[in-house]
Amino acid sequence: MQTFISKKFHVTTKDMKAVVCFDGSDSSKSALEFALNFKDTIDHYYILYVKPAIMAASTSFESYTPASAFENQEEVAAALAGIAEKTIGEHKDICEFVSVDSGGQQVSSMIVKFAEEKGVDIIFTGTRKLGGLSKVILGSVSSEIVKQSKIPVLVCPGKKTD
Repeated sequence: MQTFISKKFHVTTKDMKAVVCFDGSDSSKSALEFALNFKDTIDHYYILYVKPAIMAASTSFESYTPASAFENQEEVAAALAGIAEKTIGEHKDICEFVSVDSGGQQVSSMIVKFAEEKGVDIIFTGTRKLGGLSKVILGSVSSEIVKQSKIPVLVCPGKKTD
């Protein structure tokens, strides 16, 4: 007969930080909701929206991107901050909404760069569970974050709809 001794260890963490990737999709809302389950361990959440690059195809050097396209990006970021705030609820004191411009870089690269610069301990992201041709055409931000990051990444599926 073997005897097993079990001890519970209480680990105290200081200044634990997380990035939650947020684009307003159901899967990003699920990731934020799930991340908040760790509010007793995580001291600060960066809710991060990366504004994608505005791409325009043109056969001429005389074309330009109108200012309204950039203004729309700011409106989108403001709307997403409002959506995130509703999801956060009473936890506003530990959450900070941050919007960064991708500067032409991949969204996943900007997320990893931001997380490294802020010294976060974990990245939470949602997944849209793309497959086949959709994944080839649209790519997978969550897959790229996992590939690029040296920081642990937790990928949260969206809620099931029955």
